[in-house]
Amino acid sequence: MILPRAAWDAAPPAARSLPMAQAVRGVAIHWPATSTPIRHVPSALRGYQTFHMRTRGWTDIAYQVAVDQDGALWELRGFGARSAANGNAVLNASYGAVLALLAEREEPSPAMLAGLRAAVAEWRRLHPHPSARAVVTHAEIRPAGTECPGPILSRLVAARALEPSAAAPSPARIYRPGDDVLIVKCEGRGVAILSGSTFVGLGSPAERAQADRLAAAGVPMMTVERYTWDELDKRSKVVQTAAGKATK
Repeated sequence: MILPRAAWDAAPPAARSLPMAQAVRGVAIHWPATSTPIRHVPSALRGYQTFHMRTRGWTDIAYQVAVDQDGALWELRGFGARSAANGNAVLNASYGAVLALLAEREEPSPAMLAGLRAAVAEWRRLHPHPSARAVVTHAEIRPAGTECPGPILSRLVAARALEPSAAAPSPARIYRPGDDVLIVKCEGRGVAILSGSTFVGLGSPAERAQADRLAAAGVPMMTVERYTWDELDKRSKVVQTAAGKATK
């Protein structure tokens, strides 16, 4: 379900938005890049709408749908109305605009990832043509360049983690000597070791918990180094127990 505009006490648009073009290409992912996490979504959305209408001179808030950290979908312009967020009239007619309500360096929660996948699924339901299935970052399509929607979401999009079909977890794999494993950097949490979607070594309890959460959510990690299990075992002296836990 998408929460209606009344849920965030939206002001009425200054004019009726143009409809999407018939030959749409897909949906673009955006973020607000706030310095701190958004604690009250309705007031944040009203602030964006005020800025877009009064300062930018647009007819309404620029985006079509927003997704928050609880996974809730918020109607902004709606997927049937052309956005003002993608960079020019052609891009606004060709691509939808989904706003992920994330601050800088903030990780998307599993609920937000599920909400983003639901937004993509709803876009495709309303625009079912095969040519409309692309999921892109704002940076990929904006001619003038942008860092939107930031490195974390950009990696998710590149890994196709926002595809509705990505919601189903992949089966756990048992890693044996000789298999490749990665030493990875967890955003803001130091270094831990992941083997596919399974945590297998090193790191503080907080790092281990963060690695588990991010892996379960399908969040791609930044590769720092790659080893075989034998090499890793020699370097870290970490041994995987029968229960799949790691001991030093």
